[in-house]
Amino acid sequence: MISFCLVIMRDMILQSISQLINNLGNGSMPGVIYDTAVIGAIKNNVGYSLFPVQVKRVLSLQHSDGSWGADRYQPYDRLLSTAAVAYMIVELELNKNLKYSVQFERGVNWITENQEKVLKSRYPLPVAFEFIYIWLLNTIMQKTNSLNVSISRLEKAKEKKLSFIGDQIYSMYNPLFFSMEALVKNKLQAEQLSSFQSKNGSLCASPASTSIFIKHRVKSAIPGAMKYLKKESLKKNGMFQHFGDYTYFNIAYSLYPLLKTNYTFGREVISPSSKLISNWNKEGISFGYSFPILDADDTSVALVVLKKLGVDVSDKIKSIWAYEDEKFFKTYFIENDPALLTNVHILEAFLDIPTEGSELAIKKIKLYLDGLGSDVVLNTKFVSSKIMQLGNIVVSLLPTLVNYAKNYLFVLEDEIRNMLNNNYFLHTEELSLSLFGLTKAAMHGLAIDENMVHKVYNLLMERLDSNLNYQHSFFWTSKVQYAPIEVDRAYLLSGLLNYINLFKKN
Repeated sequence: MISFCLVIMRDMILQSISQLINNLGNGSMPGVIYDTAVIGAIKNNVGYSLFPVQVKRVLSLQHSDGSWGADRYQPYDRLLSTAAVAYMIVELELNKNLKYSVQFERGVNWITENQEKVLKSRYPLPVAFEFIYIWLLNTIMQKTNSLNVSISRLEKAKEKKLSFIGDQIYSMYNPLFFSMEALVKNKLQAEQLSSFQSKNGSLCASPASTSIFIKHRVKSAIPGAMKYLKKESLKKNGMFQHFGDYTYFNIAYSLYPLLKTNYTFGREVISPSSKLISNWNKEGISFGYSFPILDADDTSVALVVLKKLGVDVSDKIKSIWAYEDEKFFKTYFIENDPALLTNVHILEAFLDIPTEGSELAIKKIKLYLDGLGSDVVLNTKFVSSKIMQLGNIVVSLLPTLVNYAKNYLFVLEDEIRNMLNNNYFLHTEELSLSLFGLTKAAMHGLAIDENMVHKVYNLLMERLDSNLNYQHSFFWTSKVQYAPIEVDRAYLLSGLLNYINLFKKN
């Protein structure tokens, strides 16, 4: 029997879950350096930034080693963010000012010293990194003599991706619409893309990509773009978030962890789940209404969610085959490399929804996982934290693939133990997914380190206020490494609910 005060705690969690589901909209997210710097680089008629507050804010966030980027180090985020700020500085000619030239030199020195190490690391290239990073560095090298690095390997990866699209890059919806700031070179191309401007004023919900309309002065598109940037994307801390509409992503990924607990859904789930169904395309679903580019990860998670809610999705599972590659499944059709978590989610979908060919898909993904072992650094494209990746994988593999889950659980516990023993700071989001992954494992009979679970729970409770809210970290990195605040909250509440149900009994 659960003690009285924990009955209150559980009631509070259940109430918070209900409120979360009732308010699932297009999502919200902390600001990031990358988009803020790219937008800050846009100049007015006399050469000054149209967004001086954002310029000042970005410049204030340089790390002690000279780089810029999220609090938790992720190599490609640091390269991309540092290059974006250096780009902003040269575009605004701030490097000619003694004060800012010091910051600039420290930034480009960090790039020079670290680029090759990062490119040779085991981390795979994030989506569109080849396009964005090349554009930033070329601009910096054209305008200054401060940087001299090789980008030949990235050029090859860029050309391979472009081969999937051909000459239709500006005339048909494709994943690169999300990164057009790196590909649009003139007003004519920007005008061509203005026909794809969403009702909310964005180009594929990306503030950085939307900035092309302002930079290249496409008169018809500027009012909507400015409204989108200032009203929907600019955060209170003076930073731009890097994505502005996650409606379907937010629904699927917020409901997903809750469905992995013993939470009982009521009628409040009808509206959000119906949005997933009504916006389904033959190749699945996208992030949101203003980002109509379909992908395998959102599609597979939405399939799992709908199936668990009792919706017949046997005719929709075939959507995933659009993302098949020779040895794995890709997130987007133009991707060169796989994403580990995407493949785990696809595996779960095929296991939950058996259909023609599902055995072949399951076999393919298992072989892919066997090749990786338990090393989540390989093919970690969307989650910058090893712990968060591991927690997600354990949750996804259970209850069907216990042996696979057991291997990842061992690594998760080892990683948490190492962090705690060495007094490394665990972000609240990491604590949430640690708790959720460990308690999910315990729910399915796997042996876990209970002392560790209690310690993670206590640390987590120290971060929460009386309403179970907390200060979100500047943790999720720029350009496709992210999670809306609502999704993080869903994992938090799911972990807390599991913990109380499992451990807090007299």
